[in-house]
Amino acid sequence: MPFPKKFKLLLEPDPASVSRPDYAWLCYAVCACDADACGWSGWITDGVFRRTETRFPTSTGDEALTSPEPHSCPVCGRRLFRTDVAVRMEPSADQERPLRLVADYDADNMEYE
Repeated sequence: MPFPKKFKLLLEPDPASVSRPDYAWLCYAVCACDADACGWSGWITDGVFRRTETRFPTSTGDEALTSPEPHSCPVCGRRLFRTDVAVRMEPSADQERPLRLVADYDADNMEYE
């Protein structure tokens, strides 16, 4: 199925033009707010940041990058409760992906309409 041509630059971005995060916060969340909640638990993205001086810094002085912040359970769709369990994740020096194109998987050619 072809992709809309107007989104080609979004689907195939220049790697140098993408703001890379310096760190991210993950939060352990649970689906337990309602009596009929499903009880799911797992890690969700709580925030993605880049160290920089910006006109609109966060309280840490860093720039918050756009990231989805899930408020609903991936199983049943009810609201999630963010616990106090959180972890800060930073990129490692080794940025090689665990799966390699062609060696571990195949990708179709990008087609546009």
